[in-house]
Amino acid sequence: MMAGASIESQPDYKLIRFYDFRDLSNRDPAAPKVGRKYVYRIRVAIEDPNLPRNAVLRPSNGSLTTEVFRRVEQEKQKGKSGNSIRWTEFSQPSPVVSLPPVTEAYVGPVVAAATRKMQVGGREVEVTNKPATGKVVGTKWDPTYQVPMPIWMDVTRGSVLAKKGEADIPDPLSMNVKKLPDADLNLESVVVDLGGGQELDIAKDPEADKNAAPLLSPSWMLLFDADGGLRVVDEIESQKGYRLYSYADDRGE
Repeated sequence: MMAGASIESQPDYKLIRFYDFRDLSNRDPAAPKVGRKYVYRIRVAIEDPNLPRNAVLRPSNGSLTTEVFRRVEQEKQKGKSGNSIRWTEFSQPSPVVSLPPVTEAYVGPVVAAATRKMQVGGREVEVTNKPATGKVVGTKWDPTYQVPMPIWMDVTRGSVLAKKGEADIPDPLSMNVKKLPDADLNLESVVVDLGGGQELDIAKDPEADKNAAPLLSPSWMLLFDADGGLRVVDEIESQKGYRLYSYADDRGE
């Protein structure tokens, strides 16, 4: 206010950044909640420079245009100091937004079920000798350390994504991995089914390396999550998160 500004230097727009945080203490019922979607509209209140609350800062009547002078006089008649706050119109609705999930599961490789065929009552029946197994990296936001806490699990059908034990937690400040000996991770999810990991039936190059690993179909898992919904998580979609939280690059995988 002391330096002033010319009309030519005034910008057309002002940037307003708005944050709405989740309340981990659950004491604020109006705070955003995980699993819900929100749309925001905002408006801004500013102090009227022609009718500030501090009477010393008010401009002289002679410096006001006729239109502004009339408005200021009308505001003064409403009260002792008038209405010094002016509101903008509400903004257009924002895009739909939501909080990131507190828990997440990233699917790794699945070892396909071992099966054999038998004749039963004159019909050929496929029997499972060994059920399919897979690897999952589960993460849960830890409010104490303010980072996602990852734990690796070997699962099969019916496995509950919960585990107690040692966990590797990344330190966001030092960028080092620290050991947490008594981690307690519960994603409140169950593996309903899983599949993939079968060798793809494609033509092989006879000149290719005979010792090369076979191409396998991508793995997937059907999860019954904490919200009571069913969702499919596949290996391709989970690749980035799985490698990140299993430290695959550091372990040479």
